[in-house]
Amino acid sequence: MQPRVRPSDAGRVRAFLRRPRPPLAALSAEAVPPGGTGESARAPAGGEGCLSLADLRQVVAAMEGRIEAAARLEKAGGAGPGRLTLGVPAFDGLFSKGGLPLAALTEIRTAETRAAGALAGFLAGLAVAVGARRRGPVLWVREARVAYEAGRPAPLGLVHLGFDPARLLQVEARDAADVLWAVEEGLGCAGLSAVVGEVQGLPKALDLTASRRLALRARESGVPVFLAALGAAEAASAAATRLSVRPSLSMPIEGYGSGPGLPAFSVTVEKNRDGRTGVAEMEWSHDDRCFRAAAPRLPLPQPVVAAAGDRPAGADAMGAVVAFAGGRRRTAGG
Repeated sequence: MQPRVRPSDAGRVRAFLRRPRPPLAALSAEAVPPGGTGESARAPAGGEGCLSLADLRQVVAAMEGRIEAAARLEKAGGAGPGRLTLGVPAFDGLFSKGGLPLAALTEIRTAETRAAGALAGFLAGLAVAVGARRRGPVLWVREARVAYEAGRPAPLGLVHLGFDPARLLQVEARDAADVLWAVEEGLGCAGLSAVVGEVQGLPKALDLTASRRLALRARESGVPVFLAALGAAEAASAAATRLSVRPSLSMPIEGYGSGPGLPAFSVTVEKNRDGRTGVAEMEWSHDDRCFRAAAPRLPLPQPVVAAAGDRPAGADAMGAVVAFAGGRRRTAGG
């Protein structure tokens, strides 16, 4: 959606552009109130340069009251809202600037379809973490094949994970091309907290050009986008970060040793433009609504399978090798 400027504001916008460039963080909600005319958005003296096209779009949107300045992310290079730290040193330490870049495209994949539960839980945890910093709902776009294979997030399950279902907007698209279209359109709405897209495998529509379009839209709007691929292999893309998620062994909760523990994930950073790759073990605490480092696993007290005492250790061969004329051999019974 292109920003629209009222004719009465055109002169003010031109005057604003002629002034020295202010820091983007200086345009607070008090400086540009929602629905205001923008007369209070004055640049401080001593600045240099001019506003970029992306900054101008945000300024005009704030002038028209379509987005509060305090509700948007700062640029990824800045401090604070532009980075997301999960509270897991093994994961956060892989990024040189201290956290996952949010105003960018992040791809998350699973190698197998049966890991769909771990993928959905990890995405829900990311949505909770981002929702603590940004207002607005989460747009979750899912391919119909993903719903057939792995189901849909249940509201009660999201509540148990600490995510408010009232903040979730679910869209089910016919194919991957429609998913990418809906995700790109969602990135044009700066009032969203985050945008999540789910596809099955590596569809033809998800090529390098499509991923670059999403990356550019995320950088311009400041809305985080997480593109998840279920049962997909590694592929070239324009994403700043690519993660691989699989379920991990959960540890028993203290005082409740006979039941399951907290949801645990093994997250592999396969691509990182802002640091290095690596593996991090983490778990999600629904009480604290945050990720934390997984507890160290204790060795098993005894082997899982007892040693064979009254039978051979290995299976017998399927047949015997016999020789034939001409040097050919055949396996009998094979």
